[in-house]
Amino acid sequence: MYGKNNALLVNWCGTGNVANVDSSKITLYDFAELSVQGNKNVITTAGWDHVAVSGANNTINSTGSYNHLDLQGSGQTVTSNSNTIHVEEYSSATIKGTNNTINSENNDILTVTGDNNYIATGGSNTVKASGANTKMISAGGDALTLTGNAASVTINGNQTSLTATGNNLSVQATGSEENITLTGSAANVLVNERSSVKITGDGATITATGAYNAIDLTGKNEVVDANGSSLFLANNSAVTMTGNGNDVSIGYNNNINMIGDTISLTTRQEIVKTVVTDPYGEYTYTQTVDMTGSGNVLSIAGTGATLAAQNATINIASDSQVTLSGSNEKITMASNSDLTAYGNNLTLTAQAENNMLLEGTGVTLSLTGGNNEVALNSGRISLSNNAGVDLSGSGNTVTAASANTISIEGNRNTVSSSGSGNQLTLHGSDEKVSMNSSIITVASGTSATLNGSNNQITAETCNTLSITGGSNRIVMDSYNTVQMLKGDNNQVQMQSDNTLTAQGNNLHVTAGSTTKLNITGSAMDVAVLDNSTLQTSGDNAKISIDGDASTLKFTGKNGIISMSYDSLVVSNNSSFTLNGSANDINVGNYDTVNIVGNENVLTTRKETSTQLIYESDIGYSYITTDTTGLNNLFNFKGDNNALDTKNAAITLQQDSSLLLAGTANKVTMEGNDSLTIQGENNKDSVVVKGSNNTVTSFGNAITLAGNADLDLVGNNNTVTESGTAHHLSVSGSNDTLKVSNSQIVLQSEGAVTTIHGTNNEITALASQGNIALSGTNQRVFSNNSTLQLLSSSSLTLTGEGNSLTAGSSDIIKVVGNANSITSTGSSNQLTLSGTDEYVKMASSTITVTDNSSATLLGNSNTINLNSNDVVTVTGNAETITVYGKNDQLTVTGTGEKITMSNGSLTLGDSSSATLTGNNNAIQLGSKDTLTVSGNNASITASGSGDTLNITGSVEKITMNGGTANFTDNSRAVLVGDSNTIKLANNDNLTVIGNNETITATGKNDTLTMTGTGEKITMSNGSVTFTDNSSATVTGSNNNLQLGSNDTLTVIGNNEKITATGSNDRLTITGTGESISMSNGSATFTDNSSATLTGDSNAIKLGSNDTLKVFGNNETITATGKNDNLTITGSGEKITLSNGIITLGDGSSATIAGNNDTINVGNYDNLNVIGSNDRIKTVANTTGYQDVVNVYGSSDSVSGLAASQVHALTTAQANSLLSAMAGFAIPAAGSIAVLASAQQTVATTIAVAR
Repeated sequence: MYGKNNALLVNWCGTGNVANVDSSKITLYDFAELSVQGNKNVITTAGWDHVAVSGANNTINSTGSYNHLDLQGSGQTVTSNSNTIHVEEYSSATIKGTNNTINSENNDILTVTGDNNYIATGGSNTVKASGANTKMISAGGDALTLTGNAASVTINGNQTSLTATGNNLSVQATGSEENITLTGSAANVLVNERSSVKITGDGATITATGAYNAIDLTGKNEVVDANGSSLFLANNSAVTMTGNGNDVSIGYNNNINMIGDTISLTTRQEIVKTVVTDPYGEYTYTQTVDMTGSGNVLSIAGTGATLAAQNATINIASDSQVTLSGSNEKITMASNSDLTAYGNNLTLTAQAENNMLLEGTGVTLSLTGGNNEVALNSGRISLSNNAGVDLSGSGNTVTAASANTISIEGNRNTVSSSGSGNQLTLHGSDEKVSMNSSIITVASGTSATLNGSNNQITAETCNTLSITGGSNRIVMDSYNTVQMLKGDNNQVQMQSDNTLTAQGNNLHVTAGSTTKLNITGSAMDVAVLDNSTLQTSGDNAKISIDGDASTLKFTGKNGIISMSYDSLVVSNNSSFTLNGSANDINVGNYDTVNIVGNENVLTTRKETSTQLIYESDIGYSYITTDTTGLNNLFNFKGDNNALDTKNAAITLQQDSSLLLAGTANKVTMEGNDSLTIQGENNKDSVVVKGSNNTVTSFGNAITLAGNADLDLVGNNNTVTESGTAHHLSVSGSNDTLKVSNSQIVLQSEGAVTTIHGTNNEITALASQGNIALSGTNQRVFSNNSTLQLLSSSSLTLTGEGNSLTAGSSDIIKVVGNANSITSTGSSNQLTLSGTDEYVKMASSTITVTDNSSATLLGNSNTINLNSNDVVTVTGNAETITVYGKNDQLTVTGTGEKITMSNGSLTLGDSSSATLTGNNNAIQLGSKDTLTVSGNNASITASGSGDTLNITGSVEKITMNGGTANFTDNSRAVLVGDSNTIKLANNDNLTVIGNNETITATGKNDTLTMTGTGEKITMSNGSVTFTDNSSATVTGSNNNLQLGSNDTLTVIGNNEKITATGSNDRLTITGTGESISMSNGSATFTDNSSATLTGDSNAIKLGSNDTLKVFGNNETITATGKNDNLTITGSGEKITLSNGIITLGDGSSATIAGNNDTINVGNYDNLNVIGSNDRIKTVANTTGYQDVVNVYGSSDSVSGLAASQVHALTTAQANSLLSAMAGFAIPAAGSIAVLASAQQTVATTIAVAR
């Protein structure tokens, strides 16, 4: 068939059909076979058709499946699903659809769109495909473009170009020189050799089976398996690379896992961070890394790694072997690795079992494990707890923690530790150590400075050490030179031939022979062997030399020396006991020497004042010394000794007695001794120690030492103390005792004793004594004594009837009754416990304990009471605080400030005070001023002229002729007459009494009044009057409550008045009043206005009043004019002229008066008697069923029907007037005449409707 623009329907089942047409439409049915030659035809196939199309720009629409399409030519367009399409060489086509099988020969150009298509190319084709799960097979040399997920491409030839976009792509290229570019995640690529692979996306896997490939990656979690290839890693990418001989180029923030040998890593200039790791460190690789950037991070595992880097972070795994060159590196090592590093400013962190050779400056090493070996100079090493290091090098600084094991060989190293439990071994010179509670071993030939306490130091031989610190234990071999600068409680154990210079207390030294010691400190304990040289300085030393030919130079007090056949040189002012024999002893000036032993030789130096000590049990002997000698020393033991000497030092050992004559002697009593000094004022001084001592003395100085116990007999002695807790009994007078912490008994009656000190307990057994005291914490037990206490002292006085005069700033406690305390100063602190105490004191603090009573005189005191106290206070400006209850307080004075609850207060006349507290009973005199803050007080004023200021709730006030001022929110009941009362806001006051004057300056006050003659000024408050009360209330907006028979004058506006009883009498001046009252009377002055509710009231109006009345049987009389009256009720009797009267509906009234205007509503019943009255209906009413009875002349009625208006007869009018005669008659003359003369008057009614 030939032609164009034809529409053909072909339904052939045979083969070999040919159609040569252009721009025609061809439709095939199932199983048809057709060859179409032509251009721009539209061919529609069914199923199982076989169509061959040649030409250009044909369109094939396949509506079925299992068709076979052959395409030849250009610009073919195919829409097909599940069919087979064959494209001849040098053709071009666009294929749309899914599940097609497409075979392309050579040099074709294809565009394929749809999912699950299979595309096979013969070579040199250009294919662009899009869709998921596309499968492509290329013979090589193609240019392939692919878009879609889960696509797979197989390349079986060379020089193919593939550009694909999508996730989960799979590419297998077995040729060479491929060019593959992928975008998407989880790609899987296999290439052979000399190919280029560029992948952008995470999770790619690249396998290169050959060499010389170029791989460019951008993404995370990439995996590369290649040999002899190049890898370009984009910034922020991460890859795992396996293979040998690769050349790797990295950017910044890369993470590379390298597995293989001879890998070359090149960093680009902009590198920030790169991580290179080998996760399979169990293999041995030779890795060479040249890093030219900075900030790199490398993690290396395995052996043979050589790194050259700058500013990198390097992680070395366990069992690795690394050589590193470069500076500013940060290195982290695991364990059991070797590192050789050359460079400056290295920072290392290592675990355990590592071996490090570090060369460079500025190296910092942190160790967290043990058994590390480090070679380093001028570095810094820090150890974590339990870490260890074997360090070789000099000039290092080592910082240890706790439980570290450190060995250092080198010079000028510094070791410090803030922890404990370390083990340090030193071998070198100029080492410096600062460490506590550790074990330090010093190898032979070492020089070191050791600082610290509680260390155990072991030194071998020939060392030079400087040690500072206390509680160290030092063990030394021989030939060491040790200087211990300072430190207490050290222990030193030395072999022979050592030299030790030490400072410190409680030093214990054990040394061998030929030792040289120079020790300064107290309480030393030294033991050496023979041929030693010792120099000691300190008190309480214990020195033992075992052997001969030694020399000791001794300085100190109370030394104990054990030596024989040796030499002893004693410095001035020393004292000691020597145990030993055959010693040469050289003593100085003022030495005290006790010698126990034989054949000792004592030699004194030139100009020495020391004398031989007499130490023996003399007993019954009398010794006379050379009175011209100086500084003689005597030591007595036994009874009945007698001595006549001067300027001597005398010791009475325990259980001794002495009769002493002479002057200026110094006596020491050690306990249970008796001393009698002959004469008076001998200038002797006595030091008393121990207990049960007796001294008879006149005018001498006695010192109590330790816990001394003394009975003193005699006068004019001065006793001082240098110890604590003495017991002193004094029989005599004019003694001065300067003691503290002592028990003192005064035996003599009437004796004069002066006591200075602190914390003494003084008992006066006799009375009438005179005791002068100074000091703090003195305690005196006395009755009927006179005491003086100097300023700034403190005293506890126990007893009765004593008289105490205090100064200033004293602290005094008095326990007992009837004592008198007077102060000439101020600022004292006094505490009273007792009854009938008398105190005269000013500007002080006085405290009265429970159940006490006292009279207190003075001004400006601070007085503290407790419970059940009875206290009278006279003075001004006192501050009184009661901390308990049930106190009875009487106060006379001004400016008093009292805080008390549950007590009673009595004020003297003309006193003033402020009382704060609750539940108090208060009694006032006359002209008192009291301010009360608190609740439930009961106040009684027995005089007049008192002034009360109340804040709170007062149970009851009884007062006459006084003034009471209440603050906001106060409550009270006030009973009494003629008081002046002032209220604030929200006060609630009940007043029972007459002639009160009450002024409320605030609002919302509540008054309850019982009495007459009251004058009340109040607004916005409430007043309740009980029966038979009378008052004048001036103010506005009050709520007034009346009982029965009350008389009330109200001047003000907007009052609300309620009378709950009867027979009340009101006089009202004001406007806007609201009154509720029955059976009472109300008189309104001119220009008043009110509303009155109630029945049977007598109401009197003036002029210009306005009154509304709601009630029945009212009698209303207006004495003036221009009143305006509104009535709602029945039985009303009204006398009013020249006014206005309005009746509410249903009202009834009799109105007498002239010239009135009367307004009626509905259902009203009205009698009008008078002339010129005008009766009319209220606006908007009709006067329905009104009845109006009129008597008079010239009256007018409007708004009512004539049938509703009646004329009263004269008799009826007279009868009505008679019923009203009991009330005041209006001034209208016609009504008055009518009422009296019973005249007949014609009634004229003008009715207008």
